[in-house]
Amino acid sequence: MKAIVPHKDTLFFLAGVQRKLISMLAKEKNVYPQYPLYAFTEDEIPSGVMSLTIGCPGTENELAVFPLLIEGEGFIINLKIPFARTADRTDMPELKMSEEIKNAFPRKERIFRTATVIRTENSWQLFDDRWNKIKK
Repeated sequence: MKAIVPHKDTLFFLAGVQRKLISMLAKEKNVYPQYPLYAFTEDEIPSGVMSLTIGCPGTENELAVFPLLIEGEGFIINLKIPFARTADRTDMPELKMSEEIKNAFPRKERIFRTATVIRTENSWQLFDDRWNKIKK
């Protein structure tokens, strides 16, 4: 399995948004945070990424996610960074975001890591990680 790992500063930012949205969602439904805040895929991530954009948070079935758009020469990849899950695996309530959160997205990232991931039960390990910097 492959992963896109945001830069440390971006991870702190996403964790802050995650906390705010989970506290809002918890008023309607029992919601648990999801970790790590990485995007996972079974496919290889091609080299030559020209743009990586984190979109405005949304919901998908029982998950709350940050959409992730990766663009390069000749490819576009849509991934998701799941950040919350409903306890009973039913549909996630609609997100009611503050203007502060809405205005923080979309977020263009310039530095990220790609890595091979091994997930076992409640843990994960990164191997062959490589830093990527998008040149503007």
